[in-house]
Amino acid sequence: MIKNFIFIFCITVNLLADTVKDEIYQTINQEFKRDFGVWEVQFNKENLRLRFENINMLYMKGSATISQSFELILKDFFPRYIEILKPYEKYIKKVEINGYTSSENNKGKTKEEKYQRNLILSQERADGVLNFIKRLNDNTVEDNKDFINEKFITIGNSSSKLIYQENGEEDVYKSRRIEFIVILNENVELPKEEKIVKEETKIEEPEQIEPVKIENIEETLEHNTDIPEQNIKTISQYVQRLLNENPTLQEQIELLKATNEDINTAKAAFKPTIDVNYSYKNYTSYDDETAAVKDSDGSRDITVRYNLFNGFKDKNQLEITQANYKSTEYSKEQIEDDLIYSLVEAYITIQKIKDIYKLSRENYTHYMDWVEKEKIRFQNGITALRDFRKVEARSISRFMNFEEDTKRYNDSISKMQKYLDFDDNEMKLFKMENPTSKYFGNVVLALEDIEKYAPAIKEANNNVLLYKQKLEKANVSFLPSINLVGKSSVLDEKYTLNTYDTTTKESSLSVEASINLYAGGADEADYAKKFYEYKQKIAKKDEVIRDARYTLDLSYNKYYMLDSKQNFTGDMVKKREEEYVAANYDYKFAKIDANDLLDVTDSVYEAKRSYIETKYDFILSKYEILKNLGLIKEYMLGEI
Repeated sequence: MIKNFIFIFCITVNLLADTVKDEIYQTINQEFKRDFGVWEVQFNKENLRLRFENINMLYMKGSATISQSFELILKDFFPRYIEILKPYEKYIKKVEINGYTSSENNKGKTKEEKYQRNLILSQERADGVLNFIKRLNDNTVEDNKDFINEKFITIGNSSSKLIYQENGEEDVYKSRRIEFIVILNENVELPKEEKIVKEETKIEEPEQIEPVKIENIEETLEHNTDIPEQNIKTISQYVQRLLNENPTLQEQIELLKATNEDINTAKAAFKPTIDVNYSYKNYTSYDDETAAVKDSDGSRDITVRYNLFNGFKDKNQLEITQANYKSTEYSKEQIEDDLIYSLVEAYITIQKIKDIYKLSRENYTHYMDWVEKEKIRFQNGITALRDFRKVEARSISRFMNFEEDTKRYNDSISKMQKYLDFDDNEMKLFKMENPTSKYFGNVVLALEDIEKYAPAIKEANNNVLLYKQKLEKANVSFLPSINLVGKSSVLDEKYTLNTYDTTTKESSLSVEASINLYAGGADEADYAKKFYEYKQKIAKKDEVIRDARYTLDLSYNKYYMLDSKQNFTGDMVKKREEEYVAANYDYKFAKIDANDLLDVTDSVYEAKRSYIETKYDFILSKYEILKNLGLIKEYMLGEI
């Protein structure tokens, strides 16, 4: 009986462990599904192993120095990875960062010596990754320092687990790799009705000052927090709604349908035309010789005309209408890209202003706290009236800033409702997306591919083709046209006195040809006009390409600048917080007064505000690159 109980308990524990593993796997896979292909990462469900296996993106051969491309990947990957793992902290035993090498080593002479040298190299690589991610200037990393220090370990494995090709030979490139492996506790118990949710990244104020809670503001911002996480909607889902519901796009879609009918009209020129003429007469007449009465007669004419050759005019007209359709389609793509970017910009602005709003609220409550403290000190004769009034004046200034930030936050929500209708509850479900693409940080590749993806350039190229076809149509005006004509005529007559009917039928098949020998110079003038319009479109195309490349280059300059500024502002926040700790110490020992301490508090606030603005501006710069490259729609809908 005891053995059976133990057996059942072990199965239950294993099922619970599998449940946690499945949840972690599903969450990681959903979060990084777009990134794994770009980063060349293999993710294994059985052991929750993330394998970075493109050595060209990780290290130089024989080196433990992380490449710049791998640094950018880790900056994007690790904070999001931590956000996923942190809620499962109690179930995680450890997270291994494993370094591996191939069996090659230029400095080793024997097989054993190569293994030992690679063992050192693999350990240095794993240590380098952990040290780098610990030093990241990111709020999520900073907030979870204890979790990282406690759970993350590094292991150098040398060439102990090589990867082989299908022919059985060692794959030296994939064998040089970095792996993140999550190890779960053996005894896993899930509390009843436990919900595992991601914690929101935030910048915390120093612990020395406790903010005063403002009830009415809390109620307006933090309501409906019990909405199930599976209902969370991403900005990508709202993009799909935008494309389905936006009136401007619907108008463009209807225009495309109308333009498509022009194509059908042009195609109809290659089908025969049929004319049917029918006439009927009813009258009475007498024949003097036969005394016959002719009662009625009727006639029917049918003509079928088929275009054998129309000087290529019909062919050119079809090509022109098809090119017109393409131009309308590219215009629609530009409208879509502009609308999607505007929606994303409004969404990110909400996120940015919301964080600034929270920071401003905390800063204001700190000031209110200090007003109360200084009031007590003033009443007890510790603080001078002038210093107390100065603190009061500063608190009023901070309240005005807080009110302004509140208005900006409400205005940002109203701006987003310009693009889509949603209620406040939906707004709380929005999920931040930090895009990743092979084009970020690779301006050379982007400039090479911009002509392939940018709708404005595709439209300019199409316009050159369109006007070339118009030029050709003007040229073929001088060619003859040939039609095949078939005609059938029937005449019916009826006589009543002698009672007999007569029918006369005639049929003919003929070829009609015509040519415009001279149209008073109109054809030559039309051809000359089309030629100059064609040259104009070529010049316009070059201008569009130059402008698009210039705009894309500016986007990259902003991207690099904001990336650097984000690191700088993160360091500045740390320095300002250290200054505050020192100032708070001096205040306790009466070396400085409250206003001096509040000066330092303001510097912390300004540093944090600058960091928040830079953080979201950097994210927006990525979407700007995608938009200027012509890939924002495809990225948002998961097509790339």
